[in-house]
Amino acid sequence: GTFSKALCPGIRLGWLVGPQEVIDRLSFAKRTSDLATNSMVQVILTEFLQKGLYQEHLTRVNCIYGQRRDAILSALAQEFKSLPEVSWTAPTGGLFIWLTLPKGTSNRDLLEFAVAEKVVFSPGDICFLDADEDSLNYLRLCFIQNSEPKIAEGIKRLAQALSKYLAHLAKERLAHSLRQRRNEHVLI
Repeated sequence: GTFSKALCPGIRLGWLVGPQEVIDRLSFAKRTSDLATNSMVQVILTEFLQKGLYQEHLTRVNCIYGQRRDAILSALAQEFKSLPEVSWTAPTGGLFIWLTLPKGTSNRDLLEFAVAEKVVFSPGDICFLDADEDSLNYLRLCFIQNSEPKIAEGIKRLAQALSKYLAHLAKERLAHSLRQRRNEHVLI
């Protein structure tokens, strides 16, 4: 496991439970890759754990993260209610919401519109081992980094970006259709 997600991303400390021979080999591999983990951070974390502060911290962040998860789910329901072809997960744990775009869309293309609205997300396909065209329909939204008002604003901007992107796609499809019809006519 790791302390990075729930305690502090920069400390880069974790733990391993396993057979001694496996731990010995992994310890050797770690020493050869980075020599040693920051000793001061290890001492501070040991003190933190011995005083029982980690459990208190987990209780506090679980409450905060739960409120932020609820805030993003509420904002998604509000802002995307006119786009029924968009869906999302309602996680009971973790740090992310998975949002699914309508078929025929691309998270990478949407990202350009989102940046113009001053909001960003992780394209879901970067989280797939075997990304394919279908994986371009997914966005991974992290809800732990921002306050509830910022989450609401971010989702509002994302909805605006998606609306503009879908309007752009509709315009492109119409133009393509008109070009095809024009080419079907026989000139006499």
